[in-house]
Amino acid sequence: MPCAQALAVCMTLWMGSHGYPKPLQAAVLDYVKHESGFEAGKIVSTGACLFQWAGVRRRRVLALGGGVCPAWEAQMGFMDRELRGEDCFRPLWARPERFRDCFGMMRC
Repeated sequence: MPCAQALAVCMTLWMGSHGYPKPLQAAVLDYVKHESGFEAGKIVSTGACLFQWAGVRRRRVLALGGGVCPAWEAQMGFMDRELRGEDCFRPLWARPERFRDCFGMMRC
């Protein structure tokens, strides 16, 4: 099994154990596939890590890893805290089809 596929399975299991409904799981996986190709350590000029965070979010996630992308589990925890803690992201639990439009640019 290729690494990207294995990570997608692991991420799916993680989300399932954290109460993510299937449609939101699929939206997250689609987003990560598009953004980083499931490369947990990918850092480019426009973004960093699985979700290709930018700006303040990039600095925060890289700080978790001491200047590099943290383990995928830590990145999932970072995403989870944002989805549960930021008011603008709460509607995504009911409307996961908006994940790409809303989460990436932190626009809701």
